[in-house]
Amino acid sequence: MKPVLNYLQVAVSLSYLPSPENPDQRLFTHVCILHDLRALEPLRKSLPAVYAEMNQRAFTSEAGRYYILDSITGSRMATDYKASDHD
Repeated sequence: MKPVLNYLQVAVSLSYLPSPENPDQRLFTHVCILHDLRALEPLRKSLPAVYAEMNQRAFTSEAGRYYILDSITGSRMATDYKASDHD
């Protein structure tokens, strides 16, 4: 089952950069690891309650049904960020 979980995952990163006119805003990044619900198909018979719960939590997109496996969010003040430090 582990190779299927690794194969059917997608990382999504959403970032917000404040405008230069408003340096008091925070830089913001949110990263999510999404798994395709098909990766849990082997659990349907062996752990039906777990599969049912994940099926209920999954959302539908044009690409299929996914659930959020993990996510992380970070932010810091825009005044702490210097573009020259990250070129």
